[in-house]
Amino acid sequence: MVPVLITRILSWTTNNTTPSDLSMESLSEDIKILIMLPSSAPDKQKSQLLQIILATLTALLDAPPFDSGVSTVHSTVIPHILSIATSSPQAFRDAVMLLPGNIRSQLEASVRNMVSSQQQQNEKRQKEIEQRASRTDDGKQPTIQLKMDFNNFS
Repeated sequence: MVPVLITRILSWTTNNTTPSDLSMESLSEDIKILIMLPSSAPDKQKSQLLQIILATLTALLDAPPFDSGVSTVHSTVIPHILSIATSSPQAFRDAVMLLPGNIRSQLEASVRNMVSSQQQQNEKRQKEIEQRASRTDDGKQPTIQLKMDFNNFS
């Protein structure tokens, strides 16, 4: 099953057509299945499996630099890599250290790019929130106009 799954995933490296939403969903599901495999493996084999998985997924990533943006396939794959890194940080580090240099450098560059773009988006959202808050809070105190005259109630 694993070789067939890896072959299906790697077929995206030679696929030059514009991916549809359905095909991206299919790719994402294949990756999810592949990512679940280490959880059922003995501890000794987890880093070896992760090494195979990370090499497979890295083959789908765009090559740096990412100045002109990233492809749809890249955008689909990188969140899965980040989920592996956050769910099993030590096993992820061990597997990355065992990867060949060119694969490791491409993976690291892609992860750094994703993290920095997420930080930029968060900073942009924070600035927008602050700008909205400053627009609504112009230093004016809210005023309430009463519709009735209460001067007769002394």
